[in-house]
Amino acid sequence: MNYYNSGTNELSDEDNYLTKHNKSKTVMRNIDKNRLIEAYHRGTLKGADKAYLKQLMSEDPSFKQEVKDYKQIYKGLEALHIEQFQLNLNKMEAKYETKDNVVAMPRSGAVIRPMRKLYAVAVAIALVVCSSIAYNMMMPDVFEQHFAASQSIAVHIESTRAAGQVISTAEQVKKSAYSAYQKEEYTKSIDLLNGYMLTYPEKAATDYQSMLVLGVAQLAGNQIEAGTKTLSKIINGKDSSYKEEAQWMWALGQIKLEQMDAAKEMLEAIQLQTEHTHYQDAVDVLGQL
Repeated sequence: MNYYNSGTNELSDEDNYLTKHNKSKTVMRNIDKNRLIEAYHRGTLKGADKAYLKQLMSEDPSFKQEVKDYKQIYKGLEALHIEQFQLNLNKMEAKYETKDNVVAMPRSGAVIRPMRKLYAVAVAIALVVCSSIAYNMMMPDVFEQHFAASQSIAVHIESTRAAGQVISTAEQVKKSAYSAYQKEEYTKSIDLLNGYMLTYPEKAATDYQSMLVLGVAQLAGNQIEAGTKTLSKIINGKDSSYKEEAQWMWALGQIKLEQMDAAKEMLEAIQLQTEHTHYQDAVDVLGQL
């Protein structure tokens, strides 16, 4: 696919692509940041992700403040709603517990509050409705809540090793694909990596990093079935440092496809490995399913 206008260095379809995917790109970026913040406060942030968090904090003061405010913002929200709702209930109850609303019963000495039964029913309905609305507003579907296209998986290692030396055509294609991925231009990244794998099949057969970048880009681009198939090649391949990330992403893809049994089986396998990169993530997701 030709991404350039003839005679220029500008992308021919860049403006259309950015317009179409602007909203999803913003969502994915926020999800990635939220995942980093949560992992930081859980004490599970490692390696490249830890370095990436430090970079974001140094470049963006508002993000640094968000990291500090995480506990107060997220843990205090639920308590705030509960306390306010209880205050409202107390006011409603006080309004109807007046002398005018109390009727004496001659035989038993008991009293009837005419509005209490109606009030109790109304409160029960309100609790159900409010709880449902609050849950749906604060709890997105499991895939959207936990999926994040990590930037750290798309570092082009050969360019780092070459240190100014000329790299092969195959590596140049990979470098362009990784760059597109980091810019959240997932369609372009997918096209370049598919082309790389078709053109250089022997090299690509054991290039687990490129498989991972492709698989995650496919998930991010809503090509869920294709993404899980790509990630399966890593999971079923020889020993790879990218296997743990592939297992986690594959499980999320199965959840998106509503294949809950397959997702749970993988998450339970991850949960058995306490040193797994996504051990705590697997525990959290299993608690939601």
